[in-house]
Amino acid sequence: MEAGAKPAVANPTVPEVIGKAWEASVIRALAAGKQTDAEDIVQSRLEGFRNKQKGQIAKEAFVQTFFWQGVLERSRFQVERASVCFGIVLGLDPNSLEGRTAAAIIGIDCAANKPTAFHFYNALLTLAEQNPKSVPVLWLTGIMSRSLTGNGPYSNSISYPERVRICNSGVQHYEKLLKEMLPGNGPALVHQTLANLLDELDCHDLAIYYREMAVSMERAPWSLGGLGTELVATGYYEEAIPVLQETVQLSGNQPSLFQHEKLGRAFANLARYPEALDAWDLAFTAKPTGNQNGYWDEYIKLCRITGDYPRGWAFAKKVLEQNPNAKVMQVWEARMAAVCGDPDATRRQKAAGTFKFNGKVIKDDEDGNSTPNPWSLALDYGDEKAFFNMVLNQ
Repeated sequence: MEAGAKPAVANPTVPEVIGKAWEASVIRALAAGKQTDAEDIVQSRLEGFRNKQKGQIAKEAFVQTFFWQGVLERSRFQVERASVCFGIVLGLDPNSLEGRTAAAIIGIDCAANKPTAFHFYNALLTLAEQNPKSVPVLWLTGIMSRSLTGNGPYSNSISYPERVRICNSGVQHYEKLLKEMLPGNGPALVHQTLANLLDELDCHDLAIYYREMAVSMERAPWSLGGLGTELVATGYYEEAIPVLQETVQLSGNQPSLFQHEKLGRAFANLARYPEALDAWDLAFTAKPTGNQNGYWDEYIKLCRITGDYPRGWAFAKKVLEQNPNAKVMQVWEARMAAVCGDPDATRRQKAAGTFKFNGKVIKDDEDGNSTPNPWSLALDYGDEKAFFNMVLNQ
C-alpha cells in the first residue's frame, strides 16, 4: 500500500499464525490490540526460565524470548531496558535473525555519530527486506524510523531529504506490519507511532485516522493527547477542546505544560481568550521554565487584545521571577508596566531594549539609534495612542 493511502477498517478477529505456540499467542494478542497480554505471555516465559536448570533451557528458546522482550520494551521506547535484552540475544546467538536484528537496534541506539546510526539503520532495512513477514523485524523497523526522526540524539542534524526517506520507510514498514496482523487491528502504539511519522510527512488527515484508532483501542492521556494535538495542528479547534479536556481529567487534573498549552491555543483560535489565558496559566504552573511554542508571547498579546494589561503585567513579572534572562519578556514586562502607570517603566524599557521587525530583542546603542522610525518607536514602547494618531494623520 502506498504511504498515505487510507487502509480498510480491520475486523476485530485475529490472524492465522504459523510457528511456535507461545510466539503465535504473542502475535495473536498483539493483532487483537492487547499488547499488555502479549507482554504478560513473554514475561511468564522469562519467569519460567528461573525455575529450570541452565542445561534444561534450549538456547533458541532463550534467544527468542529475550528478543521478544526487547521488541516489546523498545515499542514503548524503553531504550535501556530493551538494550539489555538485545545485548543478551546478541551474546547468545549473533548469527541468527534475532541476533543480527538486535545488533542493528543496539547499533542505532548507541551510535557515536549520525553516519554510524545510518549504517545500522540501513542494515535493519536489509533485514526487513529479507524477512518481509517477520512481525518483530517489521515492527522494529518502524520504531527505529521514528526514533531517528523524533527525539533521537541525531534527529536535529538529519536533513530534510533524509527525514523524508526515513519517515516514508517507517510508514511503509508499519503498513506492512498491520497487513501481517489482519484481520486484527494491531497494537494501539503502532497506530500512535505511525501517526507521528505521518505528521512528519504532512499527511495530517491520515494521521488523525490512526490517532482515532489508538484512542478507540486505549483511551489514555497519551493517545488522547496525541489526537488533541493533531486536531489543533490541523485547525479542528472545536473538536480538539473536549479531547484535550478529557486528557487533563484522565491525568488527574494535574497541570500539564503540553496539554494546557495546546488547550489554550485551541481556545485562542476560537477567540475564547479568557479560557485561553486560564489554560496557559496552568501550563505555566506545570513548568514555569517551559515556553512551549512561544505561548508566553501569545499570552501577552491576548492581554493586549482584551485590554487586560494588569493580567499581562502580572504574568510577565511571574515569568521573569523564574526566567530572569528571558529578554523578550523583559521588553513585554516594561511595556505592560508603562500602560499600567508604573513610574519606573520608562527606565526598564530603555534597559530591556526593544524589538526589531524580525522579533529579536536589541539594545539601543550609545547614540540611541536602534529604533528605525517613529512608528516602531510608538509600538515598541506600547504607546498605542501615539501610533494610531500617526496612522490617522497620514
